[in-house]
Amino acid sequence: MRMHFGTILVVAVCAVCGAALGDDISNTFTYTLETDGSLFTVKTAEELAALPDAVRKAGETVTLASSDGTVTETLAAADSEVTDVDLNLKGGTWILSNSRQGSVMFTVRRSLTGNLGAGTEESPAIIVDGDELIDYGVSAPYVFKLDGTDSILNDLRLPAGVRLVPQADGTWHLVASSDGTQYICPDSVTYPIDSAKEGPNRAMRRENVLPVAYTGDNWIGNAAKASTVTFTPPEGSGLEPTTLNLTGTGMRSFDFEKTGAWIVMLTMADGKTLTSKINIIGGMTVILK
Repeated sequence: MRMHFGTILVVAVCAVCGAALGDDISNTFTYTLETDGSLFTVKTAEELAALPDAVRKAGETVTLASSDGTVTETLAAADSEVTDVDLNLKGGTWILSNSRQGSVMFTVRRSLTGNLGAGTEESPAIIVDGDELIDYGVSAPYVFKLDGTDSILNDLRLPAGVRLVPQADGTWHLVASSDGTQYICPDSVTYPIDSAKEGPNRAMRRENVLPVAYTGDNWIGNAAKASTVTFTPPEGSGLEPTTLNLTGTGMRSFDFEKTGAWIVMLTMADGKTLTSKINIIGGMTVILK
């Protein structure tokens, strides 16, 4: 049975499906609705096999993009034909978009398509949803990477008797835990804090400026996620904006070579941006009493 693209989108999209397809829908047509905005997950072979084809109509474009950078785009026919688009998915995180109806994000476990990984340092498992470690019955030692949405680390359920240890290369290690501890930060983690003024905006002297923190995934810890940090100089300074192309999470020093209000913008891999105004103070100040 063919299902309309919009049936795995939010309910506002689904409300127009019947009118859009007209006679193409039988009386037994079944809608699968996602009404709460949560992630659509595929965890079993039966769920993968039951995924409906996407539908495109005249004037529409269907785009399928995966977190590994693979993008497939299917243009609609010029006439009124309604065409099925076979998703043909492998494991990973996907965004399915229709140029008129919107988009939906969903994950497919790599264990279903043979590209999960062995769970070792040489071949880390790649986890896309928070239940996988429990469902696979893994134990320490186990090495994996996260490739889901921003909430996957918060959603991750750990097996009993293990704790989670982050590594500098972006992997996570499950190691035995005899005292019930589930997470330990690395000894080398340092948190620079500017408490002089409520953020994100700052006013400080040039010689006291702290490094600028960056992340590609909102500080989840995926070392493969890219980001850009753009420094826009004060108006009238004669300077051009500077953009740094970065990967992972860290800090980067920057020379604010002119006084005045600088705009610093962080753009993460998913397009989310964070902006701060940093007012660089310099020169001599004379106080008259």
